Order: sequence, then C-alpha cells, then structure tokens
Amino acid sequence: MRLKIETHCKECGQDFDTMYNLAMHIRTKHKMHTQDYYDKYYKRGNVGQCLICGKPTKFKTMTSGYAEYCSPDCANKANRLGHSNEPLTCAECGEVFHGDTISQTVNKLLAHTYKEHGLRSKDYYDKYMKKEGEGICPVCGKETPYAKFSQGYRKYCSIKCQHEDLNNTHKVLREKYNDMIQKEKKIVVDEQMIQEKWQRECQRRLAEFDYVGQKGTMTYTDTGFDDFSFSPEVSFFDCF
Repeated sequence: MRLKIETHCKECGQDFDTMYNLAMHIRTKHKMHTQDYYDKYYKRGNVGQCLICGKPTKFKTMTSGYAEYCSPDCANKANRLGHSNEPLTCAECGEVFHGDTISQTVNKLLAHTYKEHGLRSKDYYDKYMKKEGEGICPVCGKETPYAKFSQGYRKYCSIKCQHEDLNNTHKVLREKYNDMIQKEKKIVVDEQMIQEKWQRECQRRLAEFDYVGQKGTMTYTDTGFDDFSFSPEVSFFDCF
C-alpha cells in the first residue's frame, strides 16, 4: 500500500528536503532500518500480508511500503479477481462477501453459492465468469481441465500440447532472429560494396586530373588525399 510519507523525522523532529536524506538520517542518526521506521510510524492493519494468501510480503522502500502479494502466483490470481481485496457480490442473489484477504473473500462467496444455490466453484465460474474461448486447448482444440476459481481453466489439455506450443513459439522466434541476422549481413555487404565503388570512382576521377608536378605525388586513401595541397571537389555522392 502506497502511503504519503513525510520528510519530517518522527524520531527527532528534524526536517529534510528529500526522502533519501531522511532515510540516511534514520540509518546513521537513529540506527534504524527504514523498514523498522516504516513499521513504527506508518504500518497499519494488514499491510505486509499477502492479499491472496495472508503470508508476509517483502518490504520495498519507505515510499512504496510493502508489496501487496508474496509471489507472482498470488499476483496472477489477484489479476483474475480484480487486483485488490474488494468485496465480492453473489451473482445469484446479490449478497456481498468480504474477508481479510482475497482468498478469504473468495472462500466465503463459494461457501455461500454451494450452500444456498447448489453451485460448486466450477459451476459458478462457468455460469458467470468463463470467457469466450476459455477452456479450449490452443494446440489441439480439446477441452482443458478446470483449475480453481482464482485461475479458471488451464490453457493446455496436456504437457505434450504445452511443450508443442512452446516449441512452435521458439521456432517462430528463431526464424525471426535468423531473418534479422540475414538482413543485417546484407546491409553490411551493401555498405562494403558502396564503399568499394566509391573508392574506385574517386581513384578514376583522380587519374583524370593532369596537374604537372602533382599527379604523380597524389594518392587516394580511405580518409582522402595524402597531398593536402590539392583536393578535387569530389564528394561521396558525386561518385554515383
């Protein structure tokens, strides 16, 4: 949960212009970790507990506080249920349920739907939450198993289809990568050909100049003419 943190030290009353300076002051002057300072003056209620399962979450910074979820798995579950522990309303009768965590809220709702309406988790999900195309394997078209309320249906019907889809994805990415490499090689070759053509044309044009006492002393290099007393007005684009 993100809270407004004052740059006024609550331990001694000293003011600071930035949060960084306050944090350094807390560590050096008061020998406190920023997490201890945050817990002492700002932590409230269930902050620091996963909104899905209730396990402890990681402290990030003074301005960010604690993470809302303990793991990517719980974060993914929260995405399916609306990102936060908001009350859930029964779509059958309109009764509202709320718990300390999303998991508790969901359990209350599902216990109600089974007891009062005879709908198990899958039945309720299918009736009110299932999305179009969900539950169909993208590889073979077979039905995929129902996992649970917070996850819905699994994407693949089997490990075999999952591996096949991943292999196909890797194959497409590899083809795109190889195509990109070939295009880059062609660009390099084209640039080399242009450079060589430019050098040959400039050498040819240089040979056309017949300045007595200079023609034999001037030679063309990659950087221009080694005789700086004479330089024909021939640019890169003039050679084409």
